[in-house]
Amino acid sequence: MSRPSVRWLRHSLLLACAAGALAADLQLYNWSDYLSEEAVQRFEAQCSCKVVQTTYGTMDEMLEAVVDKGKVFDVMVPSDYAVSKLAKAGLLQPLDRAKLPNLANVAPAFLNPSYDPGNRYSAPYAFTSTLLGYNADKLKELNIPTENYRALFDPTELAKLMGRVFVINDSREVMAAALAYNGFSPNSTKPAELAAARASIEAAKPFWAGMSFYSPLANQTFGEELAVGNIWLALGFSSDFFLAKTSPKAAKRGIKIDYRYQREGNVLGVDNLVIHSKARNPELALQFINFMLDGKNSAALTNETGAGNPNAAAQRFVRAELRSNQAIFPSSEAAKGLRQLAEWDAAVQSNFDSWWEKLRAR
Repeated sequence: MSRPSVRWLRHSLLLACAAGALAADLQLYNWSDYLSEEAVQRFEAQCSCKVVQTTYGTMDEMLEAVVDKGKVFDVMVPSDYAVSKLAKAGLLQPLDRAKLPNLANVAPAFLNPSYDPGNRYSAPYAFTSTLLGYNADKLKELNIPTENYRALFDPTELAKLMGRVFVINDSREVMAAALAYNGFSPNSTKPAELAAARASIEAAKPFWAGMSFYSPLANQTFGEELAVGNIWLALGFSSDFFLAKTSPKAAKRGIKIDYRYQREGNVLGVDNLVIHSKARNPELALQFINFMLDGKNSAALTNETGAGNPNAAAQRFVRAELRSNQAIFPSSEAAKGLRQLAEWDAAVQSNFDSWWEKLRAR
């Protein structure tokens, strides 16, 4: 990665910390492997603060910590539908737009979302797709298709992959894939359609090695397990598969990892920067958000992690090979098959959660 110019760096840091240096800790609750360390170091140096990051692997884990257990952080990074859930629970504070001039860098298509009209609480940070990642040579050898979800849900295909399939423990993401596999909307709440999707998951689960962000085979993420050859197929996030594909572990073992969209459709998750209603350092949180919305700082996230980027000012700083990667920046044609998850009503969510917990216990 090229070094930023001194002139740009000075300008960006002055904007980020216009209120003056602050000696404090910023508590950040974020997805695993979803932060530019280079950008954070620049922010810490100028603001005389420390970014203390706690990570999670799924939205279920994040919501349990913040909503159910009452944990408080300054800045959090929830996906689309979770922003609405957190706002309704009174756990977010409105953003002071006057202190976020870099919010103007976000592409119009990502502003004013249905889950947060007017971006009252959230600033778009990054996006990923939920899709299949796999050991390309193994699946070719077994003649297992990856352009659809059969490899994940069809017992005939799964019999060839017994114990080599891994699924993230994110209930809505897994359900969305099962709904799509059955030809339904990932946001469906129709009882018959939900029942069909549940049946597909129940039939497939005995063949799966596990359901978690971390593999039961070792203390590694599902992407790392792909990279070392322990699993051959996973349902997960595009940025994690990017890291697995470019991992030295995979290169050392000669393992070719690929990931792609499925023709039944995939979930697009837009992740957002928000401030907790009880944040201890709300002013520092605003400075951090504005800093991360700078074009070069935002591009650093994509260049380091392979996350998609909603920041228009970042595009010219993103490496060319990433801009052309369809699983990171989908074309207009590929985008037709992507859907964002919407918040379910309380009754549907409660019934689903009860079923999901019983499923996990089996």
